[in-house]
Amino acid sequence: MEKLHSCILKIPKIETLFSNDQTKYKWFTDLVKNEQLSNSVFHYYGVDLHGRHIITFQSNKCLDLDNFEEFLPYSLIMTIIFWDYILETFPDSQDAGFVMIKDFKGFNLKLFTIFMKNPYFLKLFSEFISGAMPINIMQLWVANEPKFVSLIFSMIKPFLTKKMLSRMHFVGTNIKLVEQDLGGLDYTPDIFEGGKWITNM
Repeated sequence: MEKLHSCILKIPKIETLFSNDQTKYKWFTDLVKNEQLSNSVFHYYGVDLHGRHIITFQSNKCLDLDNFEEFLPYSLIMTIIFWDYILETFPDSQDAGFVMIKDFKGFNLKLFTIFMKNPYFLKLFSEFISGAMPINIMQLWVANEPKFVSLIFSMIKPFLTKKMLSRMHFVGTNIKLVEQDLGGLDYTPDIFEGGKWITNM
């Protein structure tokens, strides 16, 4: 947990979320109240054939958020809250492990520019999934990625552990590889035309 605590302290503007002066983070609380976060970039899809828990990340959902670049620091906090909720709701998930599928369909130059301008976000997110967060990611699939995603990967690669790098797979539009790993079409999320639907929590 020390590594997670260290990462949290590196998040820009983190002090505003814990300040007594609530006006400092009114923008963030208003965002939550307006339910702009309900259309989350992360979704939980239950378990695959092997009992691993399925999490998806849809980059195009970032475009639904107003002031996305301003929201970046807070999105790291929301990521921690999301994973903490999953671990608490599904106690077996840490032992069973996770399959994370990142869908980059719709990832455009606007998003690319925002991420490239904010390397701290890429670094901290990489640290989160490489051991700072107590989550056991068994496989990490990257799908529908445009060519310039490789530039982002080159930036985060130094912050990923060898174990995480060995579990990352870039498949482009070859979703069949993801489907086979999950155990068939019935275990594949609906965003890839599979039979798995988002699990309401």
